[in-house]
Amino acid sequence: MDAFGGKIGALAGDKAKINSGEIAKNTKKILRSVNVNVTGNVNRTIKQTARGIKNVAPKVNDQFQKSVKNVFKTKTLEPINKFKENTNEK
Repeated sequence: MDAFGGKIGALAGDKAKINSGEIAKNTKKILRSVNVNVTGNVNRTIKQTARGIKNVAPKVNDQFQKSVKNVFKTKTLEPINKFKENTNEK
């Protein structure tokens, strides 16, 4: 009876090995597909962000240039012009 039980145990062990091998393969496939999806989503998000930055950057840059010009007009050129006027008068 022990020998018979041993054979059943061995068969069960082989079956378990086969199942674990298939489970490992399937798990790898699932992980690979999940990884591809995650990577794809990340890449898509990066591309969309980059596209958004490209669209927004010129507007921000224009606004920045305008504000810099305005600051220079009001803060620096007026005193310089006044100084020039004062020196020309004397």
